[in-house]
Amino acid sequence: MVAGVNGQLCRLPDSGFALQWQHSVEKENWREDYRRQGNQLLLVRSRFKTYGAGTPNNGVLQAGDSGLIDYRLNRLLDELNWVVSSNVQSTLWIQGQAWPVHALLDDYSTLDVHVRRLPLWRYLLMDSCNELFRQAHKLR
Repeated sequence: MVAGVNGQLCRLPDSGFALQWQHSVEKENWREDYRRQGNQLLLVRSRFKTYGAGTPNNGVLQAGDSGLIDYRLNRLLDELNWVVSSNVQSTLWIQGQAWPVHALLDDYSTLDVHVRRLPLWRYLLMDSCNELFRQAHKLR
């Protein structure tokens, strides 16, 4: 998987990543987990505190003790375009590492994620997203 950030590409692990943000009205964190499936992104699950506008209306509700509503969605997507904002504390989770992208990118920047076939040499030379955000953190 590849993410595009301000014209730069970086590698995301095929095992997945998560997006987290704070809902603008209820001020509770929402989190969505994604991974690669074939040539597409798979939205695996969505977790949130309460129902409201924009909540999933289909999927399998999972029981949990976290106090969150947990939907297994398994929805395939060709791409994901996520607008980053400090207002909602946009955070990208990669392999257990939280990247507060709202503090690393300008407000209303777009994080574009898609599955792309690349020549092996280009893939190997491309920074991981962890490395790209680590560099951005040093510059801020």
